[in-house]
Amino acid sequence: MRVKWQSTIKKANATPYESEVAPIIKKDVVKKGVEYRKARYIVVDGVEQIVSKEIKGEPSIIEETIVMEGSPYKEQLPDKIDKVEFDVDVSELQDYGDVKYYQSEYGKIRVSEDAVYYEG
Repeated sequence: MRVKWQSTIKKANATPYESEVAPIIKKDVVKKGVEYRKARYIVVDGVEQIVSKEIKGEPSIIEETIVMEGSPYKEQLPDKIDKVEFDVDVSELQDYGDVKYYQSEYGKIRVSEDAVYYEG
């Protein structure tokens, strides 16, 4: 005699999330920049005298080389829940009075009350 029923199974195929990994970039200064400065004056006896001259600024020239590529954030995928149909021989069931269980690859599964028993 055989029994057939359907159960909802949680299949453990979840994947953990992977955080974003920033790329590692090596920066080399090719030419150092100069900061812009205004001219400074001092007034002595009504006459302006230059304390410091105006300096025109220049940006730094930086060469960047990528040492290690980064990776984007990958989200977590949850466990998958599926309906699985079981069709087994009655001799494979574990009987605990009114409740019957079947040991499957998904673990110990309870045989549902609406299971169909048939000759096979």
